Amino acid sequence: MLHAFSVEHACTFQPGLGKSLITSQAVQLDAAGSLACASAGLLPASCKIHATIVYEPDTRGCGLALRTSEDFESGYYIRLEPAQQRLVFDASPRPNDQPFMIGLERSIHLEPSTRIQITVLVEDSICVVYVNGETAMSARMYDLTKGSWGVFVQQGAAKFTDLSLAERMKGSK
Repeated sequence: MLHAFSVEHACTFQPGLGKSLITSQAVQLDAAGSLACASAGLLPASCKIHATIVYEPDTRGCGLALRTSEDFESGYYIRLEPAQQRLVFDASPRPNDQPFMIGLERSIHLEPSTRIQITVLVEDSICVVYVNGETAMSARMYDLTKGSWGVFVQQGAAKFTDLSLAERMKGSK
């Protein structure tokens, strides 16, 4: 199925919130005590995203943002949480001020300064996440049907490399 996503798009990131260093090879975000993010533009309805993430010690969270508003106030967030050793799928806003979307978490071994590979498949409301080829999680994205995608870090620093976005070739399923 991964081979069906063969129409590559250039990933051009723009600064969002916080401190960022954006080059053609990487996005570096620094958010000591806050949030930093960068946007790569509109997320297609059907696509594959790939990223390699290396986070610094004491980083609270980092990951990919999907279908976000321009100000990143609403969207879906695939977040690595090093202190809890977990992968979380989250949404904002979320009901009842829950810490994350209940049931959408996976235990995962995370270490600072170690490369973490994330591949995300989006097909309309379906989102499937693979981390390091070992951990998988699926979720639904019903409430937000359009928006941008990007990268983020919460209270810490992370570098995102090998960033790619591909769509299906017309006629492939």
